[in-house]
Amino acid sequence: MSTPLDGRVALVTGGASGMGRAIATALAAASANVAIGSYLGDRPWATQAYTHQPSAADLASARAAIWATGRQGFAQPLDVRFDDEVEAFVAAATAAFNEAWWLLVALGVAASLALGPTGSPGRSGDRPRLGAA
Repeated sequence: MSTPLDGRVALVTGGASGMGRAIATALAAASANVAIGSYLGDRPWATQAYTHQPSAADLASARAAIWATGRQGFAQPLDVRFDDEVEAFVAAATAAFNEAWWLLVALGVAASLALGPTGSPGRSGDRPRLGAA
């Protein structure tokens, strides 16, 4: 039986855990192919200021959950604060599926952050922030 999402591609940020993983898995269960990107706490610049920090294992598990629905899954680390990472994620997901239909943002921070000179927590400031001039 075909559904409106059958074969469509959704890109979900924050997809390694929590609400993002639930959204990604639900889209896959509804017959969409899903690309997930997620901030990972085990990356070199991760900061302890975030309440929850998914790991590479969490990202791999979320991708496996998509495949378990019978749909195709793609997963990549992603820090949405940086244009180059967002662009790389969209390009890689589009290449993996030959198209992209939706971008769903499911991320959040429930912590007070101490910001550095560029406004990014725990970073050296050597990369531009999303929307920076």
